[in-house]
Amino acid sequence: MKKNKISKNWINKQKRDIYVRQSKLEGYRSRAVYKLQEIQTKFKVINNGMSIVDLGAAPGSWSEFISRKFKNIKLVAIDLKELDKIENVIHIKGDFTDEITQKKIKKIFDDKIGFLSLKSLWDQVLMKLLIALRRILKSFMSINLHQAEKSPKKILLSVKI
Repeated sequence: MKKNKISKNWINKQKRDIYVRQSKLEGYRSRAVYKLQEIQTKFKVINNGMSIVDLGAAPGSWSEFISRKFKNIKLVAIDLKELDKIENVIHIKGDFTDEITQKKIKKIFDDKIGFLSLKSLWDQVLMKLLIALRRILKSFMSINLHQAEKSPKKILLSVKI
């Protein structure tokens, strides 16, 4: 397949995508905002008064969403690319693994953070996944195999995570 044809397919797909259209109507920079919106609706991970660092922030729709929905938040967006200004967001152009960038972040948060521990965040995510997996396995352990063969979709939909 030629590159030109792939590009045209991508453009056509973008034009048909309801989230791309909705993000344009609502004035967001990308459709990725709806992923964060869904996470926030389900898990309430963001609250007023929090300090947040948006790593790899470009194009900025997550920072934009947080800035619009929460007024009492300290939000720093970090990316290698330049971002257009977002109200109530401090932008740092740089690599978050770089010591100079880390010092800038610490200065913004008045040295009140030890430093961003991606490991601890990852640990939290993995723990939630393990808990969910355990619940799924327990649900499957109680399933009648004969019943599962007849209507697997019904069985899968009945699993509560």
